Amino acid sequence: MTTRTWNDQQAKSARCWTLGAVALSLVAAVALLLVPVYASATPSGITGRRATDVIGGRALLFLVPVALSALPLLVAGAPRKASTLAATVLLGAFCLLTLPSVGIFLIPSAVCLLVAFTRLLTR
Repeated sequence: MTTRTWNDQQAKSARCWTLGAVALSLVAAVALLLVPVYASATPSGITGRRATDVIGGRALLFLVPVALSALPLLVAGAPRKASTLAATVLLGAFCLLTLPSVGIFLIPSAVCLLVAFTRLLTR
């Protein structure tokens, strides 16, 4: 049985946290694309509409956080720490800019990326 060194365990932990960030941002994007998030009042009652019905193709911008979260997984070796930091900062900025609308749903993903970066700091 081989034993992993502390650095290998830290890297694996960071990878798991990054995968968690990708999963959380993907769930948020799919939910925002498929679930009725806009409500409008009509004489017959309140109807809900999906984001794709209201803003059309621009709703694909919900996939930007998924790409930002996946960025550290595409880089191997020494630049992974820098790419994780860049993804964390960019996703955090995206959360702050879109906080009044969809940014609140992306905060858990940003926190996962932040934890992944802190796990890489000890390497």
